[in-house]
Amino acid sequence: MKENINIRLEGQVTIRNRGKIIFRESNTITGNNLQILMMCLANVPLSPSIDVIVANGDFGSVDLSVFDSVYDTTEKSITFMATAFEESFQGTVTDLELKCSLLGLNLAVKTGVSYAKDDETRLQFDWKIKITNC
Repeated sequence: MKENINIRLEGQVTIRNRGKIIFRESNTITGNNLQILMMCLANVPLSPSIDVIVANGDFGSVDLSVFDSVYDTTEKSITFMATAFEESFQGTVTDLELKCSLLGLNLAVKTGVSYAKDDETRLQFDWKIKITNC
């Protein structure tokens, strides 16, 4: 029996400075999402596979390790969390990538961020991916 499942992935990026939300917007899910989800169906868990949030800007590119992921069964979402410590970088963040380093593919990207970080700022990145029906 063949059954079609129509799902859609939605994402939202939140950046916090000392607990205060300084940026929150939806993101673009990339065309790589099916390959990454197929990896999960092959019994490779999603949360350790999506393991890096990449911050890009005038400072170059910095990989921020995902230190935790939280699955919300009610909302059918998973939130990936990473921190940019004071010494991580200085400069203006222009875009972000949610990355599966195992495959070298991005699950989601966010452009047009434009937030300046100095060497005294610690930023918390929360990237929520939600699965919905089409």
